[in-house]
Amino acid sequence: MPHPLRTDFLLAEESFVSALSEGSGSIQSFDETWSKLQLSLEEAMKLGNIDDDTLGVVHQVASRIQMLAGRFIELQDNVGAVTDSLERDLNVIFDDLSLQEFPKQGRCCHCSTTEASPDYDTL
Repeated sequence: MPHPLRTDFLLAEESFVSALSEGSGSIQSFDETWSKLQLSLEEAMKLGNIDDDTLGVVHQVASRIQMLAGRFIELQDNVGAVTDSLERDLNVIFDDLSLQEFPKQGRCCHCSTTEASPDYDTL
């Protein structure tokens, strides 16, 4: 029968992936669970109560979680950079726009008559 920690660590990997998609509250909850698992692992190792297969699974899960966490951080950094760039571009566009560029008198866009456009300076 497999060691209970083997199952716990495999479930932790699934919990980590779910936590990433659910947000910061779930990530914090995962962190608490992960810390408890580490303490349980340390205790089992002190007691000599853990087999090599379980240690192998623990190592694999920890490696995968580390890799996923690293990729998630990179993704968050990239999203932040794209958002910042978009915000800067939009600010430049809006800064370049001026309501004074619109004519006060001009042709109505729906007909051929000349009508007064709204006074944009007073808006």
